[in-house]
Amino acid sequence: MNTARDCWRRIRLLRRKACVALGMVLIHQLCVYGNDEAAQHAGVTRNTLFSSRSSDVLVAETVRAAAGISGPAVKPETNRRWRLPDFAPVSRKRGCLVNYFHTDLSDSRVGHLSERLAQWDAVIMNHDLVEAGRVSLDRMRAINPSAKILAWVPLQGPNDGMMKGVPKKSDRDWYARKTDGSYLVPHWGGNLMNPCAQDRAWIRHVLRYARDTCLVSGRYDGLMLDCLWYQPPAGLDVNADKVLDETDAAGWQEAMLFLLRELRALFPKTILVGNGGVPWPSESPYYEFVNGCMHENALGDQFGGDWNVLWNSYKMAVARTAHRPVFHFVQVDVRADRRSQQDAMRLSILTENDRRRLRLGLGTTLLLDGGYFGFDRGDCLHGQLWWFDEYDLDLGRPLADYKSDRFGRGSLSREFENGIVIVNPTETSIAVPGELGFAASENESDNKRISLPPWDARILVKPALGSKRKHATN
Repeated sequence: MNTARDCWRRIRLLRRKACVALGMVLIHQLCVYGNDEAAQHAGVTRNTLFSSRSSDVLVAETVRAAAGISGPAVKPETNRRWRLPDFAPVSRKRGCLVNYFHTDLSDSRVGHLSERLAQWDAVIMNHDLVEAGRVSLDRMRAINPSAKILAWVPLQGPNDGMMKGVPKKSDRDWYARKTDGSYLVPHWGGNLMNPCAQDRAWIRHVLRYARDTCLVSGRYDGLMLDCLWYQPPAGLDVNADKVLDETDAAGWQEAMLFLLRELRALFPKTILVGNGGVPWPSESPYYEFVNGCMHENALGDQFGGDWNVLWNSYKMAVARTAHRPVFHFVQVDVRADRRSQQDAMRLSILTENDRRRLRLGLGTTLLLDGGYFGFDRGDCLHGQLWWFDEYDLDLGRPLADYKSDRFGRGSLSREFENGIVIVNPTETSIAVPGELGFAASENESDNKRISLPPWDARILVKPALGSKRKHATN
């Protein structure tokens, strides 16, 4: 009788564990995508999230993660026109790659995650993933001692770790409200924060988090301050006077400047990068305190703008931050060709236009010092391990500044120790003479004439010099 009772107890315990594991997954997904109503506005629902994966796999992944078991939980798909990066030590002389890694998505649940992330030269990391044991900063630094690791600090839609200590909703809370007193809800769900509420209580909370969790320990090289917007979001009554006017914008900017001044005073040498969607205008006082900014959705149609927007804002931002080591992030993604967020999440194969925008963005980034390039699924979906053949090319150090019109009117180019970058932001193709001694790849003859289509770019290498690919097992 006692044996039977013990068996039933064990069965009930196992059932409870399975339910808890599945519940953890549901909670995690809802935290990432917000409540059902907000998620549906973005084209994401729990049904679409779980449509391609069974609950058994989800429970197994959660149990593996909780137990600290390494290795892939889901077998990565292939033939997508990208691949997983290697996980060998990094030997590039000069790198310009950034990975914006703030979301725990299924296509990054692979073995050697920390080592693979370390292949990028700069990584923006959600500290929640470090706390959960998904990523080891020590292993990343062992693989790539030169990598710059920045903590992702979302000023709006904060991650779980930042919400500790935030008071519940009340008449004296820190949340953003409209003039009628209702809460302001972003497209990704949850609530926006009012940086001026209760004597800048939210900003002071962010300062404590950045100082105590991210910077004092030396675990991170700096911060990427997400949603560091130049103007307040539409409808936000910053000063709670029931009127929307210029005093709201002034109050917003003063709160952001308070944050930047305090961080720079506390940590003079730390890397501070802000993301305002597109780079701030040249008159923004933010540039006085930062190392650079991010251009999100560059070359996309969500909000990032075309190549002229990218190039002009890139040059301006680099010039405005030249008083410090520059870190300007050009973040191109798949949110183009009228793709929705749901389309971006489900995408499994890159188109020729995606690849063209990748080349154009990477090539443009290489024209200036201080630029870092990334390519992923885009807004609210950053967190991929997409590696491309172009990333394997080690160009070495630049030999000079970029030149205009060398390969035709409107062309831009820059020579490096091991190759050359050529950008064609025009409506006509340009020809690159073969006698330059460069090739589109190591397998191509160095005397072959190369044609570069409109709005495209190429990285040409000196054969047998430019590629440093290591064929580690994925």
